Amino acid sequence: MLGKRLYSVLFHNKDFLRQVVDWAKSHPHTGSRKDYWLYIFNNVKEGLPGFTYPMRLKSCRLRRGARRFYSPSLENAWKNVIQPEAEKRDWFEDFKVADYLVEDTEITDGEIKNEYCKTLERLEIAALAKKTINFLE
Repeated sequence: MLGKRLYSVLFHNKDFLRQVVDWAKSHPHTGSRKDYWLYIFNNVKEGLPGFTYPMRLKSCRLRRGARRFYSPSLENAWKNVIQPEAEKRDWFEDFKVADYLVEDTEITDGEIKNEYCKTLERLEIAALAKKTINFLE
C-alpha cells in the first residue's frame, strides 16, 4: 500500500514528478535526513556528551541556539551486509492479493511535514523523560 501511495504521489502530477527528479539529480543521496532538511538535521553530532538534553524543536523549527539533530549518512550508520539470495518462488499464493491491484481512491498529496514534525517533538519529549528517569534512579 505504501508503494501504491508513493507511486500515486509521484506520478499523478507530471510537474511534481519533474520537480522531484530535478531535486534528486542535484542532491547527492547519502541516506541522512540532512539531504532534504539541512536546517534541522546534520550528519555531524553538534552537541557535547554528558550535558542535559534541551528541547530543540518548537512548531517544526529549531529553537534559538539549539543544535541540529544528528542524522548520519548510511555508510556511517550501518555496516555493509551481504544479503541472502531471494527465494525463487512466485509471490502469488492467495487470490486475495488481487485486492492490492485495485486502484486506491484515497487522494494523497504526499505532504508529511506537519506529521513528521509532531513525531520529532514527541520523540524529544520521550528522550527528555528517559534522561530524567535515568537521572532520578
